[in-house]
Amino acid sequence: MVVGRLGGDEFGIYLNRTDSEVAETFTNQLTRRFSASCHETTNGRLKASVSAGISLAKPAHSIERALEVADQGVYRAKRNNHARVVVLRLNKSGRVSAVENQGYGKLRTAPL
Repeated sequence: MVVGRLGGDEFGIYLNRTDSEVAETFTNQLTRRFSASCHETTNGRLKASVSAGISLAKPAHSIERALEVADQGVYRAKRNNHARVVVLRLNKSGRVSAVENQGYGKLRTAPL
């Protein structure tokens, strides 16, 4: 696993040789734990949520393409009420073939 800050409030986690179920479970646990905690500030309690994008890429896809697609997932999640994980599956040609929106334990798959 490699974790890094991509910029601003965006972070990336690279899970090599991980299947979609493990990646989704890991991301959901991370987002739920973060969202469930309150953070004390000088102005009182701050509650935050996490929007996440997962790119399910194959070894043939470049890391740049995988990050680009994961970033698209983050923005889809932000448009859909935050506190959501969006999984984007890439086909052999590197195009997004399906979108899965997961929030609060409910999974919905939408073909493109």
